[in-house]
Amino acid sequence: MNYTRRDFGKTALAGLGLSMLPASTLWADAKADATVKGVKLGAITGAYGPFNAAPGQDIVDVVIRTSLDYGVGHVELVNSLIEPPMGGVCAQGRGGAPGAAPAGAPPAGGAPGGPGGPGGAGRNPCGVGGQVPNNKPDGYEAARDELRQWRINAPLDRFREIRKKFDAAGLDLYSYVMTVGDDFTEPEIEAVYKHMDALKVDKFCTNQTRVSMGKRMAPYSEKYKITAAWHTHAMSQDPNEISSPESLATVLAMSKYFAVNLDVGHYWDGGNDPLVYLKAHPDRITHLHVRDSSQDRKQMDIGTGVLHVDEMLKFVRDNKYPIAFIVEQVGRAGTADRNAGLKANIDWMKSVLSS
Repeated sequence: MNYTRRDFGKTALAGLGLSMLPASTLWADAKADATVKGVKLGAITGAYGPFNAAPGQDIVDVVIRTSLDYGVGHVELVNSLIEPPMGGVCAQGRGGAPGAAPAGAPPAGGAPGGPGGPGGAGRNPCGVGGQVPNNKPDGYEAARDELRQWRINAPLDRFREIRKKFDAAGLDLYSYVMTVGDDFTEPEIEAVYKHMDALKVDKFCTNQTRVSMGKRMAPYSEKYKITAAWHTHAMSQDPNEISSPESLATVLAMSKYFAVNLDVGHYWDGGNDPLVYLKAHPDRITHLHVRDSSQDRKQMDIGTGVLHVDEMLKFVRDNKYPIAFIVEQVGRAGTADRNAGLKANIDWMKSVLSS
């Protein structure tokens, strides 16, 4: 029996798990549809959703179905979707404030590494995706160690199962997102590399990881042959943040398994030109996080601002660089919701590459 895309959607919505369907019945062309003239197009899971699983349903099945529905053939999976939220005081949300966003939820805007900086305004000091907070609420350390122990002891079969589901759906699990925070122990660092090894990803977005962690991470990137793609931020006044050409040069010198995940919006916000960096270092960039901005650094729809995203796409296409474009900006004007906005952003990139 051959399943169409609509058939698959109905089947998944009816509660049939992805793993129960043979690979031949799923969408084998999802990766191909999202690859235009050799350029991979996709999104970080923080840019779409929300992924509301029904009782007993695997959140990964919801991520996969949503990705297929909205044309995300190359998926960057944020760790907070599959790791447990921190408990204790952190279960109450931001700084323990009742009624605040749940622990593990992404910052405002839905993407990791958003405004405010590590521990800054608008950030969840208890989220599993973030850096060590500047001001730890009482009980934070106990909750943090509980998460640490989960990572160290988590069965790898869960991560292998996730990879199998992506493969069966014809989706590319392009990258993972993991902040290796300042408080990671050596066993915890190795544990998250083991998770990524089981996921069979060859790269990960370092999210809020700082320069000072590079020397500790290098041996594990080299052992597991997993590239740490250093994610750029706007805090260019701090040499310990990944936010300037100098900080990027520092980490890139540490290991051949270190590369750059150039967040074009954050990099611009820090006073740097992402197009200039892309053209100067295409051999050390794995992927871009795609956003757009006005001259005064206000968010604009992708393709309507001053960051020359169209020129970036054509530069990568024409020179055949293996650099992916992963949407991180949420939404687009005139669309019904964030998922429709994501599809419109991917469709816009497709049109540029096809021109």
